[in-house]
Amino acid sequence: MTRRPVRLRQSGWDIQAPGRQRDQKASGVTLTTVHTRHTVCRVPRQTPSRVYEQRRDLGDRIRIRRSRLRVTQERLAELTGIDRRTLQRIERGESDPRYGHLILIADALGCTVVELLLEE
Repeated sequence: MTRRPVRLRQSGWDIQAPGRQRDQKASGVTLTTVHTRHTVCRVPRQTPSRVYEQRRDLGDRIRIRRSRLRVTQERLAELTGIDRRTLQRIERGESDPRYGHLILIADALGCTVVELLLEE
């Protein structure tokens, strides 16, 4: 008797039993994931373009405030305790910052999170 993998699908998360392999088609791309232990993997979805635009806008606002204060990315990284590469990705709009990171960045730049998120 072969054990079937246990799957729980809820809001884009897929949990699968160990030692199983599956092929998955999403956005025309086939993904194969081999599970060695109970793992959780993210099922890719199409991200709306407005998300990328807002992410870039947020990065631009952070970069503008930082440059007005004449603070380098390295100095901002020291002030916030966030890795410099993470700050670079946030400023370029390549990653979504954690809320805690937004609080630290806003404090270091002398503004509030709301001011960072709102358009100037």
